[in-house]
Amino acid sequence: MTVSAKVSARSEDLNQAPLIDVDNGTLSLEQPSNVLLKLSPDQVEQVVRQGDDLIVTLSDGQVLRITDFYGYGETATSQLYLLGEDNQLYLADLGVAQSNGLLVADYIPLDDSSGLLALAGDTAGGGGLSAAGIAAIAAGVGVAGAVAAGSGGGGGGGGDAPDDGNDGGDGGNGGDITAPNTPVLSLASDTGAETDDGITNDATVNVGGLEANATWEYSTDGGTSWTTGTGTSFELAEGTYADGDVQVRQTDVAGNVSPVDALGPITVDLSAPVAPTISLANDTGADIADGITNDATVNIDGLEANAAWEYSTDGGTTWTTGAGTSFELGEGTYADGDVQVRQTDVAGNVSPVDALGPITVDLSAPVAPTISLANDTGISLANDTGADIADGITNDATVNIDGLEANATWEYSTDGGTTWTTG
Repeated sequence: MTVSAKVSARSEDLNQAPLIDVDNGTLSLEQPSNVLLKLSPDQVEQVVRQGDDLIVTLSDGQVLRITDFYGYGETATSQLYLLGEDNQLYLADLGVAQSNGLLVADYIPLDDSSGLLALAGDTAGGGGLSAAGIAAIAAGVGVAGAVAAGSGGGGGGGGDAPDDGNDGGDGGNGGDITAPNTPVLSLASDTGAETDDGITNDATVNVGGLEANATWEYSTDGGTSWTTGTGTSFELAEGTYADGDVQVRQTDVAGNVSPVDALGPITVDLSAPVAPTISLANDTGADIADGITNDATVNIDGLEANAAWEYSTDGGTTWTTGAGTSFELGEGTYADGDVQVRQTDVAGNVSPVDALGPITVDLSAPVAPTISLANDTGISLANDTGADIADGITNDATVNIDGLEANATWEYSTDGGTTWTTG
């Protein structure tokens, strides 16, 4: 349920303070204060001092943390008041904390303004509620909500009886003064190159070891601020967290707070890397962009530092891990989009693919063209007019070329191959 409160400086009229809702179970004080909660003593299970904070646990398991309640010196502590559903006002006499922080709280009913002023001091001597303020509160003007837990309330009957020294130090709360075990933090999935490197593209943090009915909180700034958790996990924002930044703790139904558990260095990377670029090392075809080549090397550029990459030659159906910045295609023909590449960053995010257009890798030399005289094979004179038809003597300078491969280019040499002329 919604938790509401009024807070004023000790020297000011609490009734004049605005009504506020307590967000995330935490009420932060910036000076010694009067704190009024609309809450009956019998709704309070336990009150504990934890450092400078006051931890108030309700009988329904809700927990309220009032930060810096004791944060301004032992002689300038804050004062807690309760206002029951019947508009009965109580002053919470918290006493001195035991060694484990437990407070034996008495709730003293205040029936009139003089009673409150006598206990809390007038405004000149340290604050409290003014006479007009008490009257207004008793008439139903003030706060609504519930926030805390105490040492076992007494309703309108005045709360707990004073400690007679024979209760064994249990404060009337059933004797549970043992902190719960430390909950356990872990990444839901460490997707980095190493399964324990703390680098991940999954922002979920799992919380284990929670006690039944306990509440829990997590911090992402090393314990400076805390957020109430639900379920058994929470989500981290993208970014880098130093060793110990991410912490968790739990509070049992008696208000005992566990030690913290913390993660080591964490990097949450939710962004995919850019697609690498893919290109033929050499397009040796007649057109430098025709995708026909006798060089099977494919170059890869645009790789992110420490990223892994893969290539596919069947349109992404299967992938092969690459090394360096290139790979070799097998001889053959590849349709548009068959040859692809992608990269995976250290957090496990996979990039879009880049792909080549139609590619033909031809690593085989064509057969030699043939020349012949008339019907001979090989290079031939068109007509050998010498006395011997095979003596190579002719008055016809034409040489015929046969056996050319479709779309092939050809050259001839007249100096034994030293120089060549395109035919």
